[in-house]
Amino acid sequence: MDSETQSIVEKAREGDREAFGSLVRRYARLVNAAVYSMSQDRDEAEDIVQECFVKAWRSIGTLKEPGTFASWLVRIARNLALDRVRKRGMVMHEGEWEENAPDSRPGPEAEVASGETASKVREAVARLPEKHRAAVVMRFMEDMSHDEIEEAMGISDGMLRGLLARALAGLRKSLMHLAAAGEGRNQ
Repeated sequence: MDSETQSIVEKAREGDREAFGSLVRRYARLVNAAVYSMSQDRDEAEDIVQECFVKAWRSIGTLKEPGTFASWLVRIARNLALDRVRKRGMVMHEGEWEENAPDSRPGPEAEVASGETASKVREAVARLPEKHRAAVVMRFMEDMSHDEIEEAMGISDGMLRGLLARALAGLRKSLMHLAAAGEGRNQ
């Protein structure tokens, strides 16, 4: 974390609402990506992000190290998302993700791409372990940089690269399996 951001965190810890507003603007996208990877519902993710920042404002005085603000904030967000998931009794099942996720195809040119293929990709992403899914969503759906993801997840560059490599290998394997199953049905 750069010295300017640490200074803003310090001001927010002292009760400066404008400083905290600056932190909200800086970290809303990061928190949203972390939460969305768990809830997989954009509206719910936005609600959790708002709840996260309210909770962070109320408890920012307990933050011991300003340099850990981002990981502290993401931890709050992820805990809130887990609480929501538990309250709903939600367990991710095959196909559930594509029902909740918006269609991410870019428009008319996407008509060329098969809706079935997009569905298979969403299904494969939903089957990934939570940490792998979070990394994939942040990197490829939210277009976050490695630095942003590392900060959000509280991991090193090497760990992130390993997570993404394992996630992509898992997606490749899952998609090949789904493609083979689809070919068997078409014959």
